[in-house]
Amino acid sequence: MAAASTAGLEPDVRFGTPDAVREAATKGLDVLLLATDDRLAVHTERLREGTIGYQMVEAADR
Repeated sequence: MAAASTAGLEPDVRFGTPDAVREAATKGLDVLLLATDDRLAVHTERLREGTIGYQMVEAADR
């Protein structure tokens, strides 16, 4: 959440599971996913399964 605050973002709703993130995106919600390296693959895999586009930005890039 510190990364979201630093970026000036305040999430309205928080989703935690890969399926919930995919479901939110398919419902038209804007999704900000903050994930550690060890959990990122499972989230992106679910998004690809649902043919949902996404953009990744690494914290080190900012």
